[in-house]
Amino acid sequence: MTNIRGAVVLTGALSLALAATMTGSPAQAMKELQPATSQVTLSVLPEQAYEPVIEFIRSARTTLDYNIYQFNDDTIADELKAAHRRGVTVRVMFTWQTFAASSDIWDDSSPHYNKNMPTFKELKKAGIGVRLSPYQYTYSHEKTMIADSGTAQGRALIMDFNAQPSYLVPTIQFGVQQVGSRGFAVTTSNQQDVREIQAVFDADWERRPPPTFKSPRLIWSPSGAGYNPRGQGKERIFALMDGAKTTLDVYALLIDYPPFQRRLIAAAKRGVDVRVITNTSPAPMSYGQLKEIAAAGVKFSFDPMYPGGLLFVHSKAIVRDVGTSNQMAFVGSQNPGDYVSLTSERELGILLGKPSIVEEMHTIFNQDWKRSKPLTYVNGEPVNPFIK
Repeated sequence: MTNIRGAVVLTGALSLALAATMTGSPAQAMKELQPATSQVTLSVLPEQAYEPVIEFIRSARTTLDYNIYQFNDDTIADELKAAHRRGVTVRVMFTWQTFAASSDIWDDSSPHYNKNMPTFKELKKAGIGVRLSPYQYTYSHEKTMIADSGTAQGRALIMDFNAQPSYLVPTIQFGVQQVGSRGFAVTTSNQQDVREIQAVFDADWERRPPPTFKSPRLIWSPSGAGYNPRGQGKERIFALMDGAKTTLDVYALLIDYPPFQRRLIAAAKRGVDVRVITNTSPAPMSYGQLKEIAAAGVKFSFDPMYPGGLLFVHSKAIVRDVGTSNQMAFVGSQNPGDYVSLTSERELGILLGKPSIVEEMHTIFNQDWKRSKPLTYVNGEPVNPFIK
């Protein structure tokens, strides 16, 4: 199957795959799950729109580094230029390629032209440091800002949304009125984590190997063979899912990676109430895969609708076991249901154990669940939601 960014991913019969050994070392990864329980705050999109990003930029006093996948937003670009004018050292690292995957990044006439280049050139002209991500990553899909690193006020903003109006405010996309995209951002002021995020940014900026990943709270990718150090993104996200005992709520943009599918199925079969909110367009998986996962007891709902229009599900957040001592959540740029995202892309996420944050994410998920369309059945067979 081909995912929506044009990357080829693995497929296979799930019924056979369930018997296979789970990827990575879940037991070891479970021991490593130490979520952030303090020094973190949550922002929610589209309800807060530009607020978390603009406030973070305006709070910077000495330095501001930004690693971003898609960037074609004038409001954010203007804020970065304003920060530069007031004396903040600003650097922006853009992914070296965007979908469709191609290296024709400087050719404006190419159909594979990197759509970030107008903003890249604009910021460079304004005197801001700009650079393309290292080429060894299929994409730099990370969405992170770091402010005032190296000072006592250092902090990082870990996001799962891009710098593009359709993620932040109401827009018309493909002829459909949207209220924006569901997204989350976490601000951390844990200095160990801020230093690690800064060190990885600096390494990628300078085209050298990053330092060893040490924080038990951070979720780094890529996790594929050949990357040194390898991220723990795949193992930690899957361990989060494997450890669910009562509930597992998942926002998913892509669900076509068999190990991710297996975990949804396994959780449902051991009695966990598994709910997934996703979109009908683009299709996150094949209809055949949907039928097999739903047959195991996983519940699906699609396309949340609000008074202002469709809410596009771009977040990849996961919330488990709310209200218990085992509650935990994930927010980050990784698509756990996508082989390429976990294996060969630069990504960053964070594990959260702060009760107020986990409970707020669960409340938002419930609101979106009530606003979305459940998978329907006719004569015991799920109706294909991906046919328009």
